[in-house]
Amino acid sequence: MKKELGKFLLSCVISSIITCIIILAPIFFTKDDKPGDFVPPSTSYENKVKAEVTEKMKYKFKDNISVFSSKDCIKNTYYISNDNVQLVVDIDKPSSKIYTLNKGEEVVATKEKSGYIYCETNHVDEYGIFINGWVKKNINNVTGVKCINYDTLIDVDITSQSINVYKNNVIVNKKPIKCSTGVKGDNYKETPIGIFSVKKKVANLSNKREGENGMYGIQFFSDYFLNSVSFNEVKKDDKIVYDENIREINNLGKTDTNGGIRLSLEDSRYIYNLVTDKSAVSIHY
Repeated sequence: MKKELGKFLLSCVISSIITCIIILAPIFFTKDDKPGDFVPPSTSYENKVKAEVTEKMKYKFKDNISVFSSKDCIKNTYYISNDNVQLVVDIDKPSSKIYTLNKGEEVVATKEKSGYIYCETNHVDEYGIFINGWVKKNINNVTGVKCINYDTLIDVDITSQSINVYKNNVIVNKKPIKCSTGVKGDNYKETPIGIFSVKKKVANLSNKREGENGMYGIQFFSDYFLNSVSFNEVKKDDKIVYDENIREINNLGKTDTNGGIRLSLEDSRYIYNLVTDKSAVSIHY
């Protein structure tokens, strides 16, 4: 009887050990995911954005025009409502047109006067200088709402100084990506908020706004880019390696730019490779 009981207890112990091995084996033998491999359960990005707008953002209504802005922001983002909207250099001379804007274009207003808003645009003159000017503020010219069809969305949260990347409304990065944006309330350094279509990609970037060289630049508006921290090329063991700017690396997660969005070299390369000319950038608090 004692022998049979001993055999029974021994078999229970062995069964328990085997069960534990089966349960724990995947933890030890599963390879680490590569960046972008992990896809969590799908969530509705539309609902996410609505919740963020409700809690963190405010659409300011004035003269029946909505503005993509936030409390204490200096820069307000509008979208052109119709084709052939006039951008003028002098509000006292409506005939002083310097450019014609078309439906869907983004403009970022930095001041308002006599029914006009002074706007940054995506256009450059013959000398490569971005064209800024005044637009008559009315519902026929500007709106605060824009719908963009995109394949990839770069979602920049200025409050947390982090980025998530969505493909087909599903996050593709394992964890939020640290970034640095501009300084809220500063007329030059503030990062504009809104939804912007990607304009172009530049692998090796001489960033005039930031006054530095970076890599993996993604232009989302005017001279505003997402790009890597600045770096120096250093020769080590007969190989050229990139020595990232220590101060900028340490300041990721903090406001530290002239309005652009800065990331580590590795993270900027990762996002750069995901983005196409059909991608969009959403920036919010």
